[in-house]
Amino acid sequence: MRKKDFTKRDNIIHAAMDLINERGFSDTPMSQIAKKANVSAATIYVYFDNKEDLINKLYYHAKKKMRDYVLSDYDENAPIEERYRQYLKKFIQFLMNNPQEFLFIEQFQSSPLLNEEMSESISKLFQQFHSIYDEGKQDKIFKDVNTAVIAGFTINPAMQFVKDYYSGTLALNESMIEEIIQMSWDAVKY
Repeated sequence: MRKKDFTKRDNIIHAAMDLINERGFSDTPMSQIAKKANVSAATIYVYFDNKEDLINKLYYHAKKKMRDYVLSDYDENAPIEERYRQYLKKFIQFLMNNPQEFLFIEQFQSSPLLNEEMSESISKLFQQFHSIYDEGKQDKIFKDVNTAVIAGFTINPAMQFVKDYYSGTLALNESMIEEIIQMSWDAVKY
């Protein structure tokens, strides 16, 4: 068994993300990923079982990077509103400062490629924050609706505004980010 070189793995991940963002999932063969990563095609299979495994792990990698940024300096003891605002602000900042990850996440979430095992792993990644929704509902801070609805009103509008930012139709500045956060808060709170 070959010893794993995590620099090669990282090169494969970055090459795959770049190519998939540029060409899409189906138009990105493993041979091109290998060429861009400067490894042999066989080397990819040391780290990933197949293309679907690579894509799912790439999604996990992007979501973990997002989670690590969003939850850095996260204070579990702060009031719910403060945690909510901090989370959403850092979420928007991450999307604005990491266009490759944002584009990949956006493309992947719209595809049928997410497998159940990876979906569960992603849910666990964000469990620390997602528990705020249940806590907020229990404390009657958030509306008593399905947690997925609250999460949708938190995340989906922010993602759309960042898409508009990247398309050049919206100049997303600090003041506007604060307005987005306030509107989102107003939508989910009692």
